[in-house]
Amino acid sequence: MTSIEQSLKPSRSIIKDTLFQQYIKPWAKQIKDGNKQWLANMDQEEEAHESEKEREEEGDDEHEELEDEEDD
Repeated sequence: MTSIEQSLKPSRSIIKDTLFQQYIKPWAKQIKDGNKQWLANMDQEEEAHESEKEREEEGDDEHEELEDEEDD
């Protein structure tokens, strides 16, 4: 191989950088996005459970008020 041909051949670091740009970065982004989505879903579930508990507590309070009125 002549020196000109050798200089035109991409170096290993360029190849690694290209592979990193094409595969590793998008893969890492997918994982990060997936984690964000998972956390968002967990927050929504937590909010739903909290609102259910609040509704149950409100229902219990109304039930107690009705019992008190019946006793009078």
